[in-house]
Amino acid sequence: MLGERLPKRGSQQVDRNLAAALNTALREVVEPLLQEVESLNERLGEYDQRIERMAKEVYPEVALLTQVKGVGTQIALSYPLTIEVLARLPPPSDGNRGR
Repeated sequence: MLGERLPKRGSQQVDRNLAAALNTALREVVEPLLQEVESLNERLGEYDQRIERMAKEVYPEVALLTQVKGVGTQIALSYPLTIEVLARLPPPSDGNRGR
């Protein structure tokens, strides 16, 4: 029977076991998709860990910024990374000011 529903879950709670309650035909179609979501969640978790490590090792000022409620590592990293990029730009010439 088509039209079955999976239980509501956030994307990080999706795994191949989610399709266990579905009928066989539908489960065969849905399981590969759920496996892919599960794989993506694992890779995203690995990247999050790498970002956290980089922030601690290369940009220690991120620790201060993340003390603000609602500011996570990725948002906190955007500040020193933006400033770093701006510092590489040549200063504006007098003819370009105010435009």
